[in-house]
Amino acid sequence: MSTPEQQGPGTEGQQPEPQEGEVVVPTVASSSGNEQVAPVAGTPPTPVRYAAPAAQNSKLVPILASIIALLVGIGGGYIIGRDSANREHARLAEAAEQATQPVPPAAPAPAPTAPAAPATPQGAPTEAPTPTEEQMQQILEARRAVPTRSADDPLAVGEVDAPVVMVEFADFRCGYCGRFALETLPELMPLVEEGTLRIEFRDFPIFQEESVDAAVAARAAANQGRYLEFAHEVYNYQFAEGGSDLSQEMFVTLAGQAGVADIEQFTADLADPELRAAVDASYQDAMEILGRPSTPQFVINDEYIGGAETTENFLMVIQQELAKVS
Repeated sequence: MSTPEQQGPGTEGQQPEPQEGEVVVPTVASSSGNEQVAPVAGTPPTPVRYAAPAAQNSKLVPILASIIALLVGIGGGYIIGRDSANREHARLAEAAEQATQPVPPAAPAPAPTAPAAPATPQGAPTEAPTPTEEQMQQILEARRAVPTRSADDPLAVGEVDAPVVMVEFADFRCGYCGRFALETLPELMPLVEEGTLRIEFRDFPIFQEESVDAAVAARAAANQGRYLEFAHEVYNYQFAEGGSDLSQEMFVTLAGQAGVADIEQFTADLADPELRAAVDASYQDAMEILGRPSTPQFVINDEYIGGAETTENFLMVIQQELAKVS
């Protein structure tokens, strides 16, 4: 609606001509400056402008489009949500159905297997049967036959007719034999010197070829009367000094330390086949007498000792045997 300021000069009191697209409604001007409907008939109508319908429709189109889009979105969301709810409902129904189905029983565990019966009884070991008097007599005779009491035996010390004879079966590479030679034998030598005890040494090389070589070398030293001294040097070299070289050169060195006078003869005797055959024969005899390859083993008159016992035990056995023959 036009205001007085918007009207051009010479237009005051006149109604503007209708413009295209406008509807004219009769009005009069009031004292308040507002346009009002004319109360008098026949008065020329005053034109009032309304917004054209086309212009108003153009404003409603985007509003309607937004409303339609909103409704479409709401409807699509409802459909999608309904489908998701249906799928979730179906999943829960299937899970519930599976939960109600009976679970098949688990396969039974295999029955425990009973432990196999032991091959041998687990009880206390059975004591060896006590030999009869006849069997004991045979044992004593066999033990008494062990010593040779030969005056020509180069591997013996002490009087031939000593009341007590000890026979040792030993291997020069045996650590227990070394302990007896280095610790116990020196304590027994006073009995040898006083004529109470005679000791006969027997070769029993149960270890490898070096044991045989050492026994041959000891017999080569015995040919010159230095058996006991050479044996001491061999044991001391291995088990006191920690040596392990049992070569011919080392035997020559040890022979010199043992006081063997003729080293050239000693060296030649190391290759003597008769000495090696004597060692082999001693081994066979020991196996027949003792029945098992173990060193050291001792026969003291009627008593047997297996292993390197303490010096006190050897002295006790010697005294017991001495009392039997006194």
